[in-house]
Amino acid sequence: MSINRKERIQMVLRRERPDRLPTNIIYTPQMGRVLASHYGVPLEELPGYLDQHLMVVLPDNESKRDCERGIRYDAWGVGWSMNSEGFQVVVHPIEKPEDFRTYTPPDPMDPNLLLSGRELIRKNGKNMFICGGHGFVLFEGASCLLGFENFMLYLMTERDFITKLLDCLTDYHVKLAHRMVDLGVDGGFTGDDWGCQRGLMISPELWRQLFKPRIARIWEVYKKAGLPVMHHSCGDVTPILDDLVEIGLDLLNPVQPRAMDQEYVMNRYGRKLSFCGGVCNQTVLPFGTPAEVVIEVKRAIDLLGRYGGYIIGPSHELTTDIPVQNVDAMISAIRENEPWD
Repeated sequence: MSINRKERIQMVLRRERPDRLPTNIIYTPQMGRVLASHYGVPLEELPGYLDQHLMVVLPDNESKRDCERGIRYDAWGVGWSMNSEGFQVVVHPIEKPEDFRTYTPPDPMDPNLLLSGRELIRKNGKNMFICGGHGFVLFEGASCLLGFENFMLYLMTERDFITKLLDCLTDYHVKLAHRMVDLGVDGGFTGDDWGCQRGLMISPELWRQLFKPRIARIWEVYKKAGLPVMHHSCGDVTPILDDLVEIGLDLLNPVQPRAMDQEYVMNRYGRKLSFCGGVCNQTVLPFGTPAEVVIEVKRAIDLLGRYGGYIIGPSHELTTDIPVQNVDAMISAIRENEPWD
């Protein structure tokens, strides 16, 4: 009996082995145009060509664009560069604690917030695993609003203000999660980068005090609905993996091989968690040869697919510094290798 992409992801989350590896190959808009041209497919058909298994509903929260300055603003008032590849914040609406007193956060109950998400589910909900997306949740959400240096400073010097700001962000995402569940998503997908190349950006104790209970509130909405929770956090988050498992994490992304000890993670958490990502795009994909990419894909499959709970893909978005020949090699290697051959 054939199974579809949604069912493969559901099997992976149970750490079962589907008929073949599900994939999650994501890319920047710029790289998307490069790949669509390379493969001769329309841009909107590229996810299907790459055998994408996951789709994410994101809120329609763009408020305006300043094309002359190359800035798009979201509903939080954060200004994002339209000219950089990836995510670059260039306008921070809250510069000091006093600004928060007159700041008005966006309304998570805005009836227009999930219009594109509703259409996404209508078109793809039967075949694809669709997540309710919460990007830049707490640590990153506050960093975007304040600027990273201000945020790190205020963590130490303005704790009452930071607590109120984090509560504001948490309340928004809890209400948004309820709306995602009502919309009919298959799970929740939060994103908050807590790690750097080796370890956390703050102490585990401070993370447990400020972020653990708040991210748990957001995840609880999905868990109470019987839905799995996935989380993206770049860098090395090994010191808090026990905490994440405790509050309900089902799948970790992106499991960067140059930042995390993947062998240790698999030995300790391979039967508790599923994983997504893992193919190195820090060094191998942008700077390696196609032959080295094939070796890297096989390594990731053998290690992260050891217990069946693996969605393979790059450890972050593909960017335009990656040769298309290396993308070809990655896709071919994924299709030729299975962890249970």
